[in-house]
Amino acid sequence: MNLAHLTLNTGHLRSSPRAEVTDETLTALLPLIRAGGGPIPGMAGISVQIKRQQPGQAICLVGDDCGTMIMMAAAWEATAAARVWESTLKLAAGAGIPVKGEMPASLPWLAVLLTPSIITLPKASILALGDFERCLAWALIHDTPGQ
Repeated sequence: MNLAHLTLNTGHLRSSPRAEVTDETLTALLPLIRAGGGPIPGMAGISVQIKRQQPGQAICLVGDDCGTMIMMAAAWEATAAARVWESTLKLAAGAGIPVKGEMPASLPWLAVLLTPSIITLPKASILALGDFERCLAWALIHDTPGQ
C-alpha cells in the first residue's frame, strides 16, 4: 500500500510506501495520536494538534508558540475523503494560501499545506517535518481498527 502525499502549495505528489515507516516509529507515535497531539519528539518547541471528526480521516496542525506552520489532512477511508478534502480547502482559503493540485484519486492520501511561518525554521527541521508528516499519517492509519 502507498500513501499519496500531496504538497498543496506546489502540487507535488509523492507516493510513500508503507515500508518507509518502521513499526517502531508507528508504535512511538500512538501515544501522541491517542492524546490528540502534543510536543513532536525530537522537535523542540514544535507540537501537533490532531483532530478526527469521523473515522478514516484526520486534520493535524503543526506549529509553535508563534502559530501554525503546517496544516495536514489525511484520508484513508472513501467515506471520509470528500469531507476532509473540503475541510482542507477551507483551511487553505482561511489562511489565504492558494492550493495547487486535486484530491488524490487513490487512498490513503495526505494533503499538506505549508504556511509562510515555516520559513522561520532551519532547513533540517523543515525536512524532518516532511518525514514526520508521512510517519504521522501512517500511524493514524495504523491506529484504525481493522487496518
